[in-house]
This record gives sequence, structure tokens and C-alpha cells, in this order.
Amino acid sequence: MAWPTWTPPYLPSQSGTQVQDKPNIIENTFGDGYVQRILNGINFMSGTCTLTWGQIRNTDWQTIVTFMQGQLVTPFLWQLPDESSPRQWVAASWTKAYGTSTWVQNAQLTLKQDFTPPPT
Repeated sequence: MAWPTWTPPYLPSQSGTQVQDKPNIIENTFGDGYVQRILNGINFMSGTCTLTWGQIRNTDWQTIVTFMQGQLVTPFLWQLPDESSPRQWVAASWTKAYGTSTWVQNAQLTLKQDFTPPPT
């Protein structure tokens, strides 16, 4: 059994969408200026992804939010457009700016990479 795969009803815009990969490194600094660094754990590289939609239909945005609300504590798979395999994510936050009655302006979704083992 695997985590569910997220397929957004409307892809985010490439401008404004950001991915940040950050290594988790333990650093020990000694009095003589010597620094010792080690990677912290087997999953020492973690990512954060902020997806942006300049304009999206309310119904499409609500579909995204409903999926994310169902995955608050359960990871899901999603593949970045330029990557060859999906990563495992959890929803960190989402925001929207109100537009017209049928459109949302400037919606954003932030995902945090997750390393929970999949269910068996």
C-alpha cells in the first residue's frame, strides 16, 4: 500500500512557484576555529515547496483545499514538473486572496517534504 497521489485540478503557475531544498547538518565549532559537520539522519535533505496560482476557479481551489484538509497528518505523493519521480509531502499552509464570486486571486499552497514510512 502507498500514500495517495495528488493531482491538482489546475496546475500552479511556474512563475511564483518555489522549491527550497535544505540540508540538515549538525555543526560543532571548536575554540580554535575548527568546525566539524555531519549530516543529521538518513533523510538529511528536506524540501519545502510553495505553489502559486495567479488566478484559479473557486471550485478548483476548493478541490485542492479539500484534499489538503484530508491530508493534514497523512502524507501524499506529488511530482514536481521538472523531477523524474514524486516526493512525499504534507500540507503546511494555504492562503487565498478573494477575487470575484467564481475566481480566487493569488492562491498559495505550501508543502513540506515528509519521510514517514508508507503503510504496509
